Amino acid sequence: TMMVGLPLLLAAVAAKTGIAQTKRDHMIMQFSGFIAVYVTLTIVGTFFRGAGLELVPYTLFAEH
Repeated sequence: TMMVGLPLLLAAVAAKTGIAQTKRDHMIMQFSGFIAVYVTLTIVGTFFRGAGLELVPYTLFAEH
């Protein structure tokens, strides 16, 4: 959902603000957004995993 939804949201916001005016601009925005989300999710999935593959930042304040 994030990999499709966020780039489409970015393209919609760019269309409303007038940043992207042509189909080419929208395709560049969607591709760039997709790559940004992909890299972000890869970093989170790789470096923020702790013991037992738990997400470390979210388990610091969790009650056990």
